[in-house]
Amino acid sequence: MPPPAKSDLTPNEWKVMQIVWDLKSCAARDVYEIAGEKHGWAPTTVKTYLSLLVEKGRLSTRRVGN
Repeated sequence: MPPPAKSDLTPNEWKVMQIVWDLKSCAARDVYEIAGEKHGWAPTTVKTYLSLLVEKGRLSTRRVGN
């Protein structure tokens, strides 16, 4: 399967990716806090974008703690 094209991300997904790139390796909670401050998004909104980015293969996850 070919990698996803750059154009497959929405403008809001790009905003989330920019936050992740700025933080390098980070917890989802860090992204929620920054996106909430910058864009006024609720944590559930950010979780949705993060999940979509994982599904698209743009981000990967690893469980830490519980």
